[in-house]
Formats: sequence, structure tokens, C-alpha cells
Amino acid sequence: MLERLAVPVNPNLPRVESDAEARFRDPKEAAKRAIVLYFVISVAHEADRETALTMAQG
Repeated sequence: MLERLAVPVNPNLPRVESDAEARFRDPKEAAKRAIVLYFVISVAHEADRETALTMAQG
């Protein structure tokens, strides 16, 4: 699927899903996941946990 859309793909990575099983996520869902991962990474890099939680809760 990604190759058909001209998205570069590392050929050495294992396949996780078939094209039939793969789906694009809703943009809002993808954005929420990206924000959560940002805060997880910030805490992993020694950011203050309480500040990160407060910011994540909006």
C-alpha cells in the first residue's frame, strides 16, 4: 500500500499486516497518539513527569 502511494519503505523490515488488513487512522486519532508519544519521550529524556502530565491533560 505504501509503495503504491510512493512512500519510502525499508525493505528489510518485517511485514506486520497485509495490505488488506492495513488501514489509515483518523487524523485526530493519529494526532492524539503523536502527542502522547511526545510526552512519553519527554519523560524518558528526564523531563519533569508532573509537568508533562499537566501539559498532556491540557
